[in-house]
Amino acid sequence: MSLLFHDPVGANICSADSGGTTCAMRFSIVVPTLNRHEVLREALSSIRSQAFADWEVIVVDDGSNPRVTIDEVTEAGGPNTKLICHDTTRGMPTVNNTGLAHASGDIVIYLDDDDLLAHGALAELDTHFRLHQEIDCIFMNVRAFGANAAQSNANQEKAVAEVLKRVSVKEEDGLWLLGPETFDALLNRIPVAFQRPAVRQRAWKVVGGFNLETPYSRSEWAVRASTQCRVALTKRPLQLWRVDNQNYFSVPEKYRFGLDAVLATLHALLRRFEQVDADKARRIRHHLGDAYFAKAWKIRSIDGEVDWGSLTRSFRHRPHIRVFGFAFRSVLSWRTPRSRWRQGR
Repeated sequence: MSLLFHDPVGANICSADSGGTTCAMRFSIVVPTLNRHEVLREALSSIRSQAFADWEVIVVDDGSNPRVTIDEVTEAGGPNTKLICHDTTRGMPTVNNTGLAHASGDIVIYLDDDDLLAHGALAELDTHFRLHQEIDCIFMNVRAFGANAAQSNANQEKAVAEVLKRVSVKEEDGLWLLGPETFDALLNRIPVAFQRPAVRQRAWKVVGGFNLETPYSRSEWAVRASTQCRVALTKRPLQLWRVDNQNYFSVPEKYRFGLDAVLATLHALLRRFEQVDADKARRIRHHLGDAYFAKAWKIRSIDGEVDWGSLTRSFRHRPHIRVFGFAFRSVLSWRTPRSRWRQGR
């Protein structure tokens, strides 16, 4: 029989487990969802099919219409499934924090509602955490599936390789154990794998929850975690990442959303670190300058437009002669066709 509780922050909590004393689980798997009932069932089924059985699922419905129901999630996810329903859509950072607040497991995992857990993922994570007591956070590598899988896999493999190249890495027991350089490596680029954390409860208490000031809160959290706890990355993809024209990673034409995601994350990090660590704040500004320049360059290359705002911000955060060179070439390329047109009149 289902139990209905009223959450102090205004969410309704439904649990399918109504009998006996509840003991702490090994894993709490938080699944945020919004208006994707069909793929949510697939995600929950991928959890239920795991051979490792010591887990709970916390589905956080961020105001779906129609709402997700307790019967819907328990049918797909099994009796260890809770449902938390927000009355209105509050955004991904709040959803992530809601799930974390209700997680009782030793280790908290995030799985998007359109993704899947790979076969044997929980058993492998359990082994990793038991063998490496010093590791607080294990990022789960991903493998894409869907209409845009080939390009997405190529991009992510390249992005992960770039991170590993910048970091002191120890390869052990199917993990890449990452050194302190991870902070700067992730400022340069945050692959999707680093947005899929499995984290001990003790680390959440140190690093804190997700930043409400950025919609891309898992990226920002990953950078913070790299400065406050020991982190690793699985060699094997433990999450299957759906790229089927449902997000900006899947659609090349939406590349600007990706560029803005990077900038939003860096700005959120700057606001946090400029109050507590001047050196890290300086390094973040350096990367902000690079990110704004990269945005201007890509827009010019793809759309033929000159993004003067991004060029100006690039110079403000990291003064560099390249900005003047880019601006001069852009003006020159704009004036040349016009001059030729005049000569031909």
